[in-house]
Amino acid sequence: MSASSPDSFRRITDVLSQSLKQAFDEVCPERYGGPLTLRRTEPPSCDPAVSFRLEGPASIALRIHVRVSHVGGNVYDITTRVEDGPTRCFTFSEPDCSGSSLSIAPYLGKKIARHLLDEVEQRLGQEMLRKRVVADE
Repeated sequence: MSASSPDSFRRITDVLSQSLKQAFDEVCPERYGGPLTLRRTEPPSCDPAVSFRLEGPASIALRIHVRVSHVGGNVYDITTRVEDGPTRCFTFSEPDCSGSSLSIAPYLGKKIARHLLDEVEQRLGQEMLRKRVVADE
């Protein structure tokens, strides 16, 4: 199977989805004292793009977009974006046949989850400021 095959994209997005959910379960209580829910918004497919919906208290609801691009060999770029915000790229090297994608995914998922939460916090802060300015007018 080619490293850039649709099956590779699906395997990486599936592992990343699982890893992000685990990371959000660990990271959110540290930051918020409670969970935020991350849901994949479409069924798993061989498409190199996947979207999630992040939901939580106080009407938090944001879309997160992730795209996997094959760089070469066993190396992939994983590009993330919260809503229409800026993109951020992470690099993922899929282990050789002897390894498992799951061995690196928790670290990668936690790193991406922390970045996504930073983006979410910026967006929520901007929304709260906008609402306060409108209310004060």
